[in-house]
Amino acid sequence: MNKDDNGSELRKRAEEQHRKSGVAAYTLCSKEELQRMVQELSIHQIELEMQNEELQESRNKIESEHHHCINLYDFAPVGYLTLAQDGTIREANLTVARMLSVDISHLKRGTGFGRFIARRDLPAFNSMVDRVFQSRAKEHCEIMIENNGITEMPIKLQKTFRIDAIISDNSHEYLLSLTDISDTRQALEELVLANKELLYQNEEKEMRAAELLIAMHDSLTGLPNRILFSERVSLSFSQCQRNNTMAALLIFDLDKFKIVNDSLGHAVGDILLQEVAARSVATLQRSTDSICRLGGDEFVILLPQIFAVSDAVAIAEKIRNNIKEPYRIEGHTINISCSIGIAVYPDHGKDEITLMKHADDAMYCAKNQGRDKVLVFETQAIPLLPLLS
Repeated sequence: MNKDDNGSELRKRAEEQHRKSGVAAYTLCSKEELQRMVQELSIHQIELEMQNEELQESRNKIESEHHHCINLYDFAPVGYLTLAQDGTIREANLTVARMLSVDISHLKRGTGFGRFIARRDLPAFNSMVDRVFQSRAKEHCEIMIENNGITEMPIKLQKTFRIDAIISDNSHEYLLSLTDISDTRQALEELVLANKELLYQNEEKEMRAAELLIAMHDSLTGLPNRILFSERVSLSFSQCQRNNTMAALLIFDLDKFKIVNDSLGHAVGDILLQEVAARSVATLQRSTDSICRLGGDEFVILLPQIFAVSDAVAIAEKIRNNIKEPYRIEGHTINISCSIGIAVYPDHGKDEITLMKHADDAMYCAKNQGRDKVLVFETQAIPLLPLLS
């Protein structure tokens, strides 16, 4: 069969197919109709080309957005992984590789994510995964991530990550987000350590303060001892010198205190001394006034910044009267009085030792004059021999 016969046969088959398709056979048309058909075909071709351009633009836009989404995924500040239920990696972004200090090739599909988890934290991670598949809710844990299994990596990693997990749309996969909290954890640990150190320092300061308090106060009455009292006296005298004012020292002891100790015992005597101290402190109205137990039943009071000797005498009389009120101690009613001697700065001395001696002399004069008295030191007076109590 020659070429013409082949063409004729193909034409017949085409016409037969055209007839079977139900399309009406074409008929001869005029020149005008042919030109119109050509014009319509040309317009249709232009329309197809325009549609093709629009489709291409849409495709380019979709590809650009897809590339942008991939970049957002790969370079997100959080690491993202998709894992199969058995823990093998299905997908990972570049951030994960950067966080783990490994090449992205080590996170290829099928790699087990468990190889990067510190052995001690594997149970916590697996427990979290179980909860995710059971509850279908978001879960999280904090684990140590390592790359020790990647022998060719020059950087060995040990960091703490917060892992958030949730089930994927594919019920056999789950999604992980990794957040590096190593710096936060380290800062927290440093803060806790600093807080412990601060607490330790505060405890030491409190202990030193307590020790100082004990060292500077009388153990029985809690009053300042002689060391602390002397510091206050020295400060008071300096203030008096600057302000051209006066200060007074009042020394007193309890009349016939030895009889109480001998008849009722030292335990009752100690309680009596504590109550005498409490009454004396309550009588002093100014915060700058101080009282000190010198020893035994002897006390001394500092009255700074007074303007007349009568000020000291008035306070001394209040103390004498308050101390005279009866005491009820362990079933015993105790009546006791005191003798008070007063010396004033700067009239009777300009230093503590001198003023203390003169106040003490005045007190013994009060005792020798019948006890239960207040006397001010007199520069011309010669004190009598002291009594025993």
